[in-house]
Amino acid sequence: MSSVPETGHKRLNQNARRVVRLLSEVIRSLHFYADAGYSGGDCRPDNLARIGSWDNPGRLSPSCPVETARSNNAAGLSACQGCPLREKRAHAVNGVGAKTAKVLFILGYPTFSAAQEHSPYAGESGRLLARMIEAMKLTPETVYVSHIVRCRPPDGGEPSNEERRHCFSIFERDLKEISPQVICTFGAFAARALLERDELLQDLRGRFYEKNGIRIMPTWHPEDLLADPDKKRPAWEDLQKVMSCLDII
Repeated sequence: MSSVPETGHKRLNQNARRVVRLLSEVIRSLHFYADAGYSGGDCRPDNLARIGSWDNPGRLSPSCPVETARSNNAAGLSACQGCPLREKRAHAVNGVGAKTAKVLFILGYPTFSAAQEHSPYAGESGRLLARMIEAMKLTPETVYVSHIVRCRPPDGGEPSNEERRHCFSIFERDLKEISPQVICTFGAFAARALLERDELLQDLRGRFYEKNGIRIMPTWHPEDLLADPDKKRPAWEDLQKVMSCLDII
């Protein structure tokens, strides 16, 4: 019977310890994702095709109500009394969509393009938003899209707490009127403002929260996805959970 040299035994033991450490790391990672509500990646061809469709360039879908958003903008600004951004409200963007919507999509504050066009569907991130909604088997006419703060600060930075407080009352008015079944927030600013939490978005997203009887799903902002395409798959998994909540899938 052949024997394994002592150096061979040591090498085997070292490799075994490496395997055990690796398996332990895998188990810890799986527990972490399970606690975070992550249920695994869906790599079916139809799902990969939907995510891939987000990259398609071009104009907005004909159903995206950019003109409606622009025309309704002035009417929605009458409630801006006392807001520090009121004097600069050329950058304001009113909410747009169906007041009977079952899902309310909330962004933090307007992008530069959204502010210029007075529409959440403007610019590259707005077009991506439209494609994400359509990938969910929804249309802009059947959902409602709004911002926590409807004016883009002139310096392009995040709105201050005072500015957020003033605008939040308008958002709460819309929320009461629409009374959605589920809210999906896009980006860290919207998630933190609505949930009143300070965690990083990567720690908040992917699971439902509940506030005033409404389920809330935080996910990545379209601009986050444009900056880092690797976030598209987890974002799509978040949107699928919203679809499931709405009995779409």
